Amino acid sequence: MRAATVHLPEKWHFESKIEWHYGWVEYPLSFSSHSENPTTQRLIQYPLIRFDFTEVPPQLRQYDMGRKPAPGERGPTGAFGGPPQPPCRLWQCSSRRLAPMSPISNGFGQQDLPDLAKALHLDPSPNQHGVAIKIGYDLNGQPVEEAFFGVYYLSQGANAGVNAGMIKQTNWGLQALQSFRAPAALSTSACRCFV
Repeated sequence: MRAATVHLPEKWHFESKIEWHYGWVEYPLSFSSHSENPTTQRLIQYPLIRFDFTEVPPQLRQYDMGRKPAPGERGPTGAFGGPPQPPCRLWQCSSRRLAPMSPISNGFGQQDLPDLAKALHLDPSPNQHGVAIKIGYDLNGQPVEEAFFGVYYLSQGANAGVNAGMIKQTNWGLQALQSFRAPAALSTSACRCFV
């Protein structure tokens, strides 16, 4: 069974990781890869970052004690806990965690990419929003820039039955998360070709 296809120049180094988590009932397969050339250019594909948040009315909270993961912690289905955040805030937190680095020298620049989900052939889902950020930092004394691309999504649902609409769940996060790093002088043209 093919999990992913990646096309790279012949001299690049490539590593990938496929993990099965059978308890993560909504997405049991986690794929990531790291590709790097002999200099400082690299491409990283990250696993799905998925959050869920359940809102329970006060009269039912006694039945929900201890079931939700704390914000930022992974729950039993593999999703992280926490209320929805806007794309830019999620990007800032995720990129710093995913790419540990020297102190950021030129901060964050953000760009909206409304057609990114379609370009990446992702299945349509509610509130999809393609976003990119670029950060700059020093790597071994050389200035580099790294551009992160991903598709933010957010879907909401409520329970049916006698207490219809009382319990609401929000699923949200980042799909198709990837980053491209290059020396600062090359990064603008190198990253543009992937959008």
